[in-house]
Amino acid sequence: MKNLSSFYQFIIEEVQSYSFEIVSDNSMLFKYSFEDVVGNKYLVEFKNIPVRRPGELSNVYELLYFVEDEGSYSVSKIVNVNIYRVLQTVFGDILNDFSKRCSWAKEIFFVGLAKESEKDYITSRTRIYKRYLDMNPPKGFSVRQGGNAIQLRRS
Repeated sequence: MKNLSSFYQFIIEEVQSYSFEIVSDNSMLFKYSFEDVVGNKYLVEFKNIPVRRPGELSNVYELLYFVEDEGSYSVSKIVNVNIYRVLQTVFGDILNDFSKRCSWAKEIFFVGLAKESEKDYITSRTRIYKRYLDMNPPKGFSVRQGGNAIQLRRS
């Protein structure tokens, strides 16, 4: 059991995030980008969701992330890279950076979209996102799930 524990620790330490850059820091739409080891380009957005009047800044944001697919960004492209490293980048480093820059954001939500072949009510993406966030809770946020939607709420 001791060897299994040290192996698990070794794996956790080796999962590093990719370096990222800020593309836009507009209060209505924050954008980040990064590239994985095989050259896939990612775009992460935090889109402000007006809750009172359209165009009015609120404290609710939707998190979206895309992979470049033949010149445009797609949510459905599946890439063969270390998913934990991508998750660490999006839900670890980028989310923490956004949280510091946008201290008024009280709620961030996102949806684990279904792959083409999925028929389950709760998608595999939702399950892996939720599992990752349960194991690595974002500092200062509570994590809730309702169907395929995951909500991060500032504590």
